[in-house]
Amino acid sequence: MTNFNTTAKIYRLNYLKKNKLLTFSSVADRILPADENSPGGGSLETAAVVDWYMKKVPEDIRKKILLFLDVIQFTGIFFGGKKFSNNSIQDQEKQLKWMENNKIRLFRMGFFGIKTFVEMGYYTREEIWSAICYDGPVLPDRAYSDNTIRELCRNQLKISE
Repeated sequence: MTNFNTTAKIYRLNYLKKNKLLTFSSVADRILPADENSPGGGSLETAAVVDWYMKKVPEDIRKKILLFLDVIQFTGIFFGGKKFSNNSIQDQEKQLKWMENNKIRLFRMGFFGIKTFVEMGYYTREEIWSAICYDGPVLPDRAYSDNTIRELCRNQLKISE
C-alpha cells in the first residue's frame, strides 16, 4: 500500500498518527520552539518528513522510536501530573531535560533518537532555510531518490492522517 496519492497530491501519514503525532508535535515544539523568525518544530510538515523517513529505517529502530514516544507521553505523569502533551511547557522541558541527562542509557538514547528525527524533519524543509540563512543545497540539481520527499520538503503536498 502506498502512502502517496498522485492525483490528489496528498501524503498520508503511516507511523505518526493520532497520539503518536500529538506526542511528536509536543516534543518537537520543545526541542525546536518557535521564535520571531521561524515556526516551531512541531508542525505537520515536520512530522510528515519524519514519517516518510521512518519507512527507510530498519523496522527495529522504527519500533523503538515509536515506543519511546509512548514512554515520553506516559512518563509526563511524573513531571506535571498529566500526559506529556497535556503538561505545561515548563513541565515538558523539565521532563525532556531529565531524559537528556539521565543516568539510564535508554532514556538518553531515546531522547537523542527523537531529537535527531525532529531536527532532520525540520531542517530539511526548504521554507525553514531562510530562517537559518541557508541558501540551499550545495548540489541543487541533484535528483532526490524519491520525489515524495522533495515535494514534502518543498511543502507541495497536503498532509493527512
